[in-house]
Amino acid sequence: EGHDRAQTTCDGVDQDILALPGCQTGLVKALISANPRVILVLVNGGPVSLPTLLNHKGVLAVVEVFYPGALGGTAVADVLFGEYNPGGKMPYTVYESIADVRASVDYNMSTSPGRTYRYFKNDNALIPF
Repeated sequence: EGHDRAQTTCDGVDQDILALPGCQTGLVKALISANPRVILVLVNGGPVSLPTLLNHKGVLAVVEVFYPGALGGTAVADVLFGEYNPGGKMPYTVYESIADVRASVDYNMSTSPGRTYRYFKNDNALIPF
């Protein structure tokens, strides 16, 4: 689970893996084994496919913070302790597999399976926009 590549993206290279890097999936599963009431906080800059974790009964919630900045820890704590309700929505679709994502050099929006939430015609969206 996960992948062991040192780098998943860089300038001029598309991301071709949507899984968590390294042993992070195993780490989350170990946390769930120790405490079956886990809130998963993701700090990342793009979609991460987590089908086994999202459907795991031990994961109560997933909080996506993207790049939270200098006060991100305080902001996440405020959300986790109920002092603030962000009421947000994902700004993009998270696909179950990289096979569902079209090459970034293909700019035709409506060619199957579609690009962007408006044209994507696949029921395999893990988290739709």
